[in-house]
Amino acid sequence: MTYSNAHIHRQAARLLASAGVAHEPVDLRHVVSALNLELVARADLPFSCEAALEPRGDGHAIVLGGGGSERRRRFTIAHEIGHFVLHPQLARPERGGQVHRGGPRRGA
Repeated sequence: MTYSNAHIHRQAARLLASAGVAHEPVDLRHVVSALNLELVARADLPFSCEAALEPRGDGHAIVLGGGGSERRRRFTIAHEIGHFVLHPQLARPERGGQVHRGGPRRGA
């Protein structure tokens, strides 16, 4: 499903307000906590993916692969939060693959 920029901005504003975030830089730990997600580092993610959203008990975890700059890790965490918030019906383990780069997938 595709959402308008206005819808995404409204969702982000609601999320930041519920996490008690009033100014930048955004402390993503507050956002992760407000969503009742876990943040887990694991170096053995499959298929060279940077992160995955995985079910954990009654909730979900953002599982991060090793490496990358702090800026890239922040982007990756925010990206996974976006998946969780905008597409809750799809919150399931990802099977890996290359990092989404905004273009069509190869072989698609």
